Formats: sequence, C-alpha cells, structure tokens
Amino acid sequence: MYERPADWLDMGADLAERERAAVLAGHAERRAREAAAAAAAAGRTDAQCDDCGAQIEPRRLAAMPHATRCVPCQSLAATQAGRRA
Repeated sequence: MYERPADWLDMGADLAERERAAVLAGHAERRAREAAAAAAAAGRTDAQCDDCGAQIEPRRLAAMPHATRCVPCQSLAATQAGRRA
C-alpha cells in the first residue's frame, strides 16, 4: 500500500532535495570529464580556443589545463551566461 506523506510541504521538500541532488550529480559529472580531459592534455601548450580558434596562452593552460577557450572568449561566454541566468 502507498504510504501517504505527512503533508504537501514534506512532498515539496523531498522534490527539492531530489532536484538538488540531480544538479550536484550533473556538476560532478562535468568536473570529472574536465579532469579527465586535463589529465589527457597534461603538458599541452598548443591548444586552440573552441570559439575563435586562437591559441590559448600557455599560462592559462598551466593554470587551467582543461581550458577550452581563450581568456576573451571565456569572459564573453561567462557574461552571456550571466545574462541568461
């Protein structure tokens, strides 16, 4: 038999917690992919930006080996993402 929740607030809290867990799992999965890409690309100095094709500066790659955009393109992407949020 189906066990009825205590009230609607409990159901809402349960749903919110499941959604939060799903979002966190998605973030963890993305970070794991980025880490794997960084490990595969360790030591690279000739990466190209996915957006404009320019070479990504070696200093940026040393700091963020998983970087796929040059600094100007990443700044633009972050600004655009902030507008959509």
